[in-house]
Amino acid sequence: MFHLFFKNNTKIVLSLISFLLNGLMPLFYLLKDDVLDHSGKIMVTDQDSYNGLINRLNHDDFQLSGLLLKGIVISLGFDHQIKTGEYEFEAGDPVGSLFYKMITGKVKQYAFKIIEGDDVFEVRQALADDPYLTPSHLVLVEGSLLPDTYFFVKGTSAQALVERANLAQADYLQSIWDGRKPGLPWESMDEVVIVASMLEKESRESEERQQIAQVIINRLKKNMRLQIDATAIYGLKDVESVRYRHIKIKNALNTYRMKGLPLHPICMPSRDSLYAALHPKGGHDILYYVLMPGGSGRHHFSKTLSEHRKMKEKLKNDPR
Repeated sequence: MFHLFFKNNTKIVLSLISFLLNGLMPLFYLLKDDVLDHSGKIMVTDQDSYNGLINRLNHDDFQLSGLLLKGIVISLGFDHQIKTGEYEFEAGDPVGSLFYKMITGKVKQYAFKIIEGDDVFEVRQALADDPYLTPSHLVLVEGSLLPDTYFFVKGTSAQALVERANLAQADYLQSIWDGRKPGLPWESMDEVVIVASMLEKESRESEERQQIAQVIINRLKKNMRLQIDATAIYGLKDVESVRYRHIKIKNALNTYRMKGLPLHPICMPSRDSLYAALHPKGGHDILYYVLMPGGSGRHHFSKTLSEHRKMKEKLKNDPR
């Protein structure tokens, strides 16, 4: 039907389109040229009115373009669709772009980073120090958060962010669980996280983490203590290397003093470490490793204690 109308009234339709374009283009340029004269942020609450927001922006001396924008927003009912939250704007931004953000809910996002290898004490402190998170009672379990950058809006509770990171880890673990290497001794995903947390602390190299995972398996099968350095200094501040006094500490985490896996994880393990715990590589006879000098972060792996001691002595005498 519209096709017949257009065919019979082509001149009328084209004239109407031309009229609308000629009328709207000047309006478009008027609105585009009405810009904010300063940068800042504005928090919109459910108590704010449209006029109040304009006044808070220090933009209440509207000229023709501003008055047109104000009228258009009100006439279309958009003034009732402005969403609560914090919005950011820059000097020179069109006023209309800010109101578009407020109508569509494009609130300012902040970032919180959970760092690979940080322990529960460090994460708890970082959450408390973040000025944009709302403090809350935290249920925070060691090793349960997936290191990543999490975006949030101002006023989000710290616990809500923790729950997102916890769910992210659970989802990732589930996604790689079915593809795990057959025959692993880990009886649950909780044990996978424990192993991954030790791998995180032992090496920065992805492939080496898989080799260390195999060493852990080999030592467990031989009923040997794991002797993971980081388990001996867990929770201690300003300790860069393990000393004999640390090794002597007897608790359920220190793998120099107890057999089997530690009671719980010792840090927040990365995706890479979680994957390595489920995909060990290397021979079934490697039992020892020692950090090589030079800052590469790489290790030398040995099958016997004698070989291991010889390498340690060599590095001691010629640490190049």
